[in-house]
Amino acid sequence: MLKRGIEYRHFQSIASTNAMASSVLESEKIEHFLVLSTDTQTKGRGQQGTTWQDFPGENLLMTLITPSISWPAARVFDLNMAISLAILQALKPHLPVQLKWPNDIWVSGKKMAGLLIEPVVRGGYVQRLVVGLGLNVNQTQFDSSLNATSLVLECGKPFDLSLVRESISESIQSALTKILQTGISPKKEYLNSCVAYARIGKYRSGDQEFTALFSDIDNHGRQILLHSDGSKHAYDLKEVKYLP
Repeated sequence: MLKRGIEYRHFQSIASTNAMASSVLESEKIEHFLVLSTDTQTKGRGQQGTTWQDFPGENLLMTLITPSISWPAARVFDLNMAISLAILQALKPHLPVQLKWPNDIWVSGKKMAGLLIEPVVRGGYVQRLVVGLGLNVNQTQFDSSLNATSLVLECGKPFDLSLVRESISESIQSALTKILQTGISPKKEYLNSCVAYARIGKYRSGDQEFTALFSDIDNHGRQILLHSDGSKHAYDLKEVKYLP
């Protein structure tokens, strides 16, 4: 069972909350939930090495470190799904958010948040999770090349960053405690929360565009698309892009 309680450490500016998490784990014995957050990060990192852009003091930039856990590495995507759904649950009282496979937070067809979940794996088991989150909160202007939005743009009012941080952290803690205790995968709820699930949509893979049905995910979290010729293909992150 995970120990209760969450410790919060906030900084004005650091390179990356996930990088700081790695440093903390090397120097400290962390046996509780620890949340590292910052007003701005100079080298924020997204999925597959992409850069997360932020305006200082306007967005939630945080990394949550879990206590020691024991979970089969082959089922690590179950934890990914549980965390993604936990963030949705924390935001749903404010607006109708969805997931864009595998774990972006979307609303009104635009991206509001991105997750970077890094498991610490030894001996075939996940022993800890490092959960990086970038959530657009009070930012009102975005680069024209970004299909992005924020809480303030969608809700028409500013938000207290510390309250949003605590709400999301507590939701993640609760969700992880539940799945670790029960072992039950939240796959059905996850799929039903995904943009375009069980519907035909337009996708791009490489330089090819096509229509396909988002039918499932496999045990590795890959997206299963049913093509018009009846064939099914499993796509990993960055191998396929949904075109809304």
